[in-house]
Amino acid sequence: MAWVAGFTVFYLTLIHSQGNAPAWWLIAVLVAAAIPLGLAAAARPVRLALFAATLLLAGATLLGLLSIGLLLVPAVAAAATVTVLAYQRPAHRGRPAG
Repeated sequence: MAWVAGFTVFYLTLIHSQGNAPAWWLIAVLVAAAIPLGLAAAARPVRLALFAATLLLAGATLLGLLSIGLLLVPAVAAAATVTVLAYQRPAHRGRPAG
């Protein structure tokens, strides 16, 4: 989540320094991906949300691959790792998995 936040600040700074307007859809994607990662950091991982966050970050990385999207690769790797670990852990008693 910290990497996504840092990337977002870097992106906004870079775009502003070039005199352009940021792609707000990208900011929305990054925020939407950071929320489940924050929940996972608070020890409340929701498996499906983590999977969606990983896909969102991977998509943002692919869309920006020719520019600064490559900087999101560590975030994708970390999100994928957290997602895999969440699916390997048994679900809490009394709560459905997913």
